[in-house]
Amino acid sequence: MDCCLCSSIVSIFRPPRNTICASCYEGARCILALTNKLDNPTEKEQEKSKGLAQKGLAQAFNQLKQLKELDDALLKQYRFLEALVMAFHEELHPDVELVPKNGPPIHAHRVVMATKSSVFRSMFEADECKDPHTGPIPIPEMSHDELRCLLEFLYSGSISEENIEQHGHVLFIAADKYDIPFLSKICEAHISNSINPSNVLDVLELATVCSSTALKETAVNTIIKHHDEIIFTEKYEGFALRNALLSVEITKALLKDIKDTDKFHRSSVRMESAFHTNEAFTESTFSWLHPSSKMPLNSLHFGDTFPLLPMIL
Repeated sequence: MDCCLCSSIVSIFRPPRNTICASCYEGARCILALTNKLDNPTEKEQEKSKGLAQKGLAQAFNQLKQLKELDDALLKQYRFLEALVMAFHEELHPDVELVPKNGPPIHAHRVVMATKSSVFRSMFEADECKDPHTGPIPIPEMSHDELRCLLEFLYSGSISEENIEQHGHVLFIAADKYDIPFLSKICEAHISNSINPSNVLDVLELATVCSSTALKETAVNTIIKHHDEIIFTEKYEGFALRNALLSVEITKALLKDIKDTDKFHRSSVRMESAFHTNEAFTESTFSWLHPSSKMPLNSLHFGDTFPLLPMIL
């Protein structure tokens, strides 16, 4: 028996031919029995469910208590580690001096810098080939405020929204140069979320300098999406003169996108043409089989003509 629920040709059924098979009938009967049982539980089932509810509520309270204790422990640990930030701000027993490109030098602690950056660790350590670095350390690529933000991150592991908004690009380059992966991920996520047509070329150059594949891909996709307002500008001309290889990559990506779009359009046209051809063939076939019928084609159902196909063949 054909079933209007599990049959693969459900769309051809119309009343009064809507019937269901034995399997679907049995499944529907079981569902109704289960809903009736849930709506009208026995006294034993009610007591059991009440006990489970009380037990589950007790477990939930225990879990909340454990989470609160864990939260309090983390808060105490965080406050304990804040002493490092205080030592930096108050310049408590510093042992290294960092000189930015402008402004006064900043004093810090070698052990903190060495534990957060493999580059600084290598700089401070001695081996058979070199002596440990002594004296002031010049940081010519960063201003006083930018260097202070970098050092505060090394001490605290966090950065304010204002600082990352103002110094995000410089900190991203510094994180790549001094091998600070955690800071690099934070800066990459912030820059990726703030990409727009006005800054995408700068972001693409930054991603190339820092070898960030994900950020570079996001920037290229943004350029392709807004190519009309980006490529035909003086800013892009200057970008292309400075970055010939990147401009070639953008051109390739743009041509590929145009080709894929054109291929999709042609495929859609072919599908539409095939549909109209099939519609005309069905109409002519139905007219040949039913010459006296006045039934319009849009009321013709596939189930009405499917049994006659062997006669055509």
